[in-house]
Amino acid sequence: MTLMKSLKFTNEAPATNKIDPVQRRRLKFLAAIDKQRMILEAELKDETYTVEKQKKKVADDGTITPVTVVQRPRKWWWSKGDSTYSMTPRFGLRPINFKDDMCSIDVGVKSNIIKTLDILADATKAGELDSSFSVSKK
Repeated sequence: MTLMKSLKFTNEAPATNKIDPVQRRRLKFLAAIDKQRMILEAELKDETYTVEKQKKKVADDGTITPVTVVQRPRKWWWSKGDSTYSMTPRFGLRPINFKDDMCSIDVGVKSNIIKTLDILADATKAGELDSSFSVSKK
């Protein structure tokens, strides 16, 4: 026990880099906007945008092996049939309610989608959508 007496004990803990929850939501939504930009760029080139994710597969004998799975992310916009588009931005899987339970944006022509994404990104950086994120989270 004399060896333990030679140590100096404290209640200190390592510093953690905790991000403010509001800032974390903003960063998450900005990352989703960037992903939507990549989906749009691929669609304009007549390509398919995919994301590779690592999953674990359990074999019959109980061994676990990593498997690469290709996923196609869901796009936020859709054609209304008359060459105009609407968009429903999502925070995770839930649509964002902007005002009075309205969650869709009338974009117009397809070339306006990128402008709408830019406006959403600027509004997110300015903090204008913070209340919408907390409402969409149920």
